[in-house]
Amino acid sequence: FYSHHYLAEVFKGDIKARLDAWDAHEAEHPGIDAERAPPKRLAAWAQKWFALRTQVTRARDDTEKWQLFTQLQAGLLQALGYSAPASAQPAALRELVPGQPLLLWSLFAKDGSQGQNALLQAPQLAVVPAYQPGAEDEDLLDHQLTSLHYAGDAVPPALKNETWASIISEALFGAEAAPRYVLLLGLDHWLLLDRYKWPNNRALRFDWADILDRKDAATLQATSALLHRQSLAPGEGASLLELLDENAHKHAFGVSEDLKHALREAIE
Repeated sequence: FYSHHYLAEVFKGDIKARLDAWDAHEAEHPGIDAERAPPKRLAAWAQKWFALRTQVTRARDDTEKWQLFTQLQAGLLQALGYSAPASAQPAALRELVPGQPLLLWSLFAKDGSQGQNALLQAPQLAVVPAYQPGAEDEDLLDHQLTSLHYAGDAVPPALKNETWASIISEALFGAEAAPRYVLLLGLDHWLLLDRYKWPNNRALRFDWADILDRKDAATLQATSALLHRQSLAPGEGASLLELLDENAHKHAFGVSEDLKHALREAIE
């Protein structure tokens, strides 16, 4: 998704302005939890996240697991600037590809509009719950849709028995007006997908158990900068992720040029 050298040497500087803006906003609204900087809100949700995650292993059935999964994601989503998860009702189903409705917890257009309005324009970001209760030991991309994604109704024939690896390609990025980014939400992991990187099987994976247990400030800052709604669907102008892509490309090209000249000098 990004080169190791870019993440190690350049990335921190590229997200500094966003982190500073969050800190300044928090300073202007002291004592208001909802106005705290996203990395701090994520850290505050950690204890509740682990408590709910433990309950999932003790849940009696798949319905209870799904309800706990929804609660688990609620705190993460709200800390990152999104609305609380919508229930699996027909109103929350979206057809980006005809005949292949999916439960989308959020759908944003390039101009920041949401929901059905986003379908009328070029979608920018889709937030998709992908968890399959009972498949906790399988990779998120191997999970499948269940009736829980459709409020108890049967999975549509076109999507039945398909894995998310296939659904992403066909029902999301395969749409005529496909979103630029997809956040695929699992029980323990999130995947950040870019339409332009997906054909090369590139994704960013976030392991919440590791991130929240670490309580490392830099890790929480990086996670927030990459996943926050303002970073992916700001409503106007280029998104932070698009700027990071541009800078990463420039950096990789610059490093390649330096290596080429160094190699030439070494040979000479």
